[in-house]
Amino acid sequence: MFDSGCVFSGGLSQNTFGRPCGPNGLNADGSSCLDPLRIPRTYEATVGGEREITPGIAMSLDFIYKKYTHQYEVSETNRIWNPGGTEVIGYKNGRATQIMDMSTPAGAERLYDGFTLGVNKREGRLKARLDYTWAQLKGTVFNGSSNLWGDVPGRDVYLYGYLPDDHRHEIKATVGFQATPWLSLGTRTIYLSGMPYDHLYRSTETTDYNVYRATRGVNAGANVNDPGDDRALRLPDQLEINAQVRVNLAPFIKQKLELYADILNVLALRTATTIGTSDGVDYGLERAWMQPFRVRLGLNYRY
Repeated sequence: MFDSGCVFSGGLSQNTFGRPCGPNGLNADGSSCLDPLRIPRTYEATVGGEREITPGIAMSLDFIYKKYTHQYEVSETNRIWNPGGTEVIGYKNGRATQIMDMSTPAGAERLYDGFTLGVNKREGRLKARLDYTWAQLKGTVFNGSSNLWGDVPGRDVYLYGYLPDDHRHEIKATVGFQATPWLSLGTRTIYLSGMPYDHLYRSTETTDYNVYRATRGVNAGANVNDPGDDRALRLPDQLEINAQVRVNLAPFIKQKLELYADILNVLALRTATTIGTSDGVDYGLERAWMQPFRVRLGLNYRY
């Protein structure tokens, strides 16, 4: 038996393939929406070059463009939503059942483009590599096949935006110094600018926090109809500095044995890496942080 508002999702599978408009495969005007699964495609272009500017030091510049199209996506297709995507007004097969469809819709896509400027010192006791990357990642689907795209037609307009792994700036620096034939020192620094997060509202239909009032990565502000008070939501920038001391015992014991100590997160920063997104529950609250300062001891034997 069902109470009011319950939706059946068990029993024998009624799931479909390539029927994005519903289990009967027909659009509202009676035309067919059958769309056979296709192989997702990635279009990629890479251009780069490197030139030595002085003996032992080179500069490089690389550009990468990747467009992912027709990604596999699983969507609920039996509910009939109102135009705003806030309320279910019926079911396409006439029964309150949940039916999932696997398809490769044209709207399931994402785009990455960026360039990297690098400086590389290869010779001498001091070796270093410094890279700066400017990039952006945007689209409707991010990872896997269970994204929000396609579940609620009225919500899809909000889902094209900067994806969760989008960080505009990235700096990586690796420096190694051979102090003596048996002692080496090194550091690795990583800087990432803040990545986007969302402000999600509760859906009375799904009882989950998956309602958008602005495009992803944007807070709609107090007045949903006033774009003037919208603001971008970004996590804090992250900076991690690691250091290493390595001792080669070969000059002393004639064996390729190395001892090392890694000092991780030297500055002991506890920058937030996850912030709550559910309105009225944990929105704006820090949920996860960078791993703390720690030391790792190791032993390497080469043969």
